[in-house]
Amino acid sequence: MPAAVRVAVVDDDASIRRAMARLLVALGFEVSVFASADELLTRINEIRPDCLLLDLHLPAFGGLDLDALLVRLNRPLPTVFMTGDEELARTSRMRRPGAACLTKPVEDETLLAAIGEATTCLARESAAGALIPLFTRRRSRASAR
Repeated sequence: MPAAVRVAVVDDDASIRRAMARLLVALGFEVSVFASADELLTRINEIRPDCLLLDLHLPAFGGLDLDALLVRLNRPLPTVFMTGDEELARTSRMRRPGAACLTKPVEDETLLAAIGEATTCLARESAAGALIPLFTRRRSRASAR
């Protein structure tokens, strides 16, 4: 049985973190939650996330800054950005293929589709090109239940 997709939720709003964690755990994802980019960075090697759900407006170190840092460190992760600003979500240009920007509150199906697209893009970009997309494995397992 394939391992569950590991998702890190980074949002300074505790209610958003709780809601995202409940939803994703119920769907079989492994979830870690963090209130700031600094919290995530202190544990990123330990939790080894497959995907980030990342608030654009974090205190001190924003979501785009964290994403840029991970790219500079050669550790890009599939990322779904979230914001409460609908205009910003509509006009944001994400720097990497597969990165999405969603407006909070996020519909469950929209969130799952964005996670799927983000993790599938990472698999397509792999040097070997032979990775099975993480989300596809996860969805196949869920539909078999």
